[in-house]
Amino acid sequence: MRCPGCGSETVEKAAFCERCGQRLLTPAMYTPPVTYYQEPVKKELATWVKLLPFLGFIIIGLGAVLYVLAFSGILHTASNPSWDPYGTADSFDSDFRVLLASYIVMIFGGVVLFASFIVLVIKSD
Repeated sequence: MRCPGCGSETVEKAAFCERCGQRLLTPAMYTPPVTYYQEPVKKELATWVKLLPFLGFIIIGLGAVLYVLAFSGILHTASNPSWDPYGTADSFDSDFRVLLASYIVMIFGGVVLFASFIVLVIKSD
C-alpha cells in the first residue's frame, strides 16, 4: 500500500504513514481488534440427570402400590385360595414382609429423588 501524501510504501492495513504521518485509512475502514466478554457456555444437562426425579417418583409409586397390596389382602387371597377370614400367623408374616418391602422401596425412591434434586442444583450452576 502506498501513502497518498509522500508516496512511500507502508505496511498493509496501517492507519497512518510511518514517514509523513498522513492518515491512510478512514475510521470506517479501520476497525481495531476488540475483545468482547463472552458469557460462559452453559452445558446442557444430560438426559439421565433430567430423568432422575421421575425415576424417584416411579420407585415411590411402586412402593405405594406394594403398601396398598399388603393392606388390602390381595396378595394373601391370590396366594392362598382357601382364605381364612380370621387370618393365620403365616399370612400375617407374608403380608408383613410385603409391608416392610414397600417401606424399603419407598425409602429408596425418596433417596433417589433427593439425590436427583441435589444433582440438579449442583449441575445447574
